[in-house]
Amino acid sequence: MKFTKAILSALVVSFSLLTASALALHAQDKVDPFIEAELKQIKNALTRMLTRFADYDDKLTNLDAELVALQNVFEKSLQGEVANLRSSIEDIKVTHSDELAEMNSAIEKMENGSQKITSEISVIKSQIDILEKKLIDIEKDDRYRVVQANDGFAQVFQFEDLDRVQVNVSEASECSEAGQWLVNKVPMRDLNTLFVREPEGFSTCKLFGTEWLVADALSSDAGHVVYLLDQ
Repeated sequence: MKFTKAILSALVVSFSLLTASALALHAQDKVDPFIEAELKQIKNALTRMLTRFADYDDKLTNLDAELVALQNVFEKSLQGEVANLRSSIEDIKVTHSDELAEMNSAIEKMENGSQKITSEISVIKSQIDILEKKLIDIEKDDRYRVVQANDGFAQVFQFEDLDRVQVNVSEASECSEAGQWLVNKVPMRDLNTLFVREPEGFSTCKLFGTEWLVADALSSDAGHVVYLLDQ
């Protein structure tokens, strides 16, 4: 804008010099009156334009000063806002830090609780396994019975009496299990021998040391009769 104003000023000066020359020639009666009038109009137009540009230049100068002042205000306000924002961020950090610490503490408690529960579950499972084994043993114990005499003792049968027994005698494959049941559950007995059933007839199941063994039955053999409760 200032550059344009300078050009206009130069044009006005040049035009003034041209007008002065034209007036000098006019004094000598060498300039056309029409041209002289045109020159005056151009001069007036240039003068008005220069005046307007001078007003614009003043307004621009004022506007520039206002912009500078506004920039200063904005920068100060922005600095204040930035400071407030930083303070808020720090507050948020502190708040979230506390919350994060509480969350970590809660997670640790949950993990500790989970480990405790897992340990307790493991103990419970172990106890369940023990109970299941005991239940199996109880079921095995409960499924056997021994034929008793009137006095409550386990009745002693001779080999030749087995045909008159009204129960299904335990099988030879159950010799060890049935024999151990007899020892553990029937203290009122006379023998550690029982008869067992095989496809071809009856055999004896005898305790030799710590083992129960199946042997061919002799006519002179005697023993107890152990049978399954569900048979």
